[in-house]
Amino acid sequence: MKTISSQINRLKRPSLVRKNEAVAPYRYYSRTAGVQGHTVAMDIGGGTVDVLLTGFTAKDPMYLTSFRFGEYPPCSPPVMRCLQVLACVLLSRII
Repeated sequence: MKTISSQINRLKRPSLVRKNEAVAPYRYYSRTAGVQGHTVAMDIGGGTVDVLLTGFTAKDPMYLTSFRFGEYPPCSPPVMRCLQVLACVLLSRII
C-alpha cells in the first residue's frame, strides 16, 4: 500500500527562478519594435525599481539590478526625476 507522503515525494517539484522584471519589456520591444543597441529598461512599481542595461549586440552582457527609494513611493515626482537622471547617466556611460 502506497502512502500519500511517498506519492508526494515522487512528484516533480517546479523550480522557481527569480527574474528581474525589467527583462520582460526589453524582450517585448526588442522583438516587436526592433529595439536594439544600448538600452536601459526599468520596471517601476511595488516598492522597487528593477533596471536592465543591455550592450550593443546580443553577445554583450546584460546588467541587472533592483533597488528601493526608502519612504518615497516608486512613482512619486522625486523618484521619477531621479530615474530620468539615472537613465541619462547610464546611457551616456555605455554609449
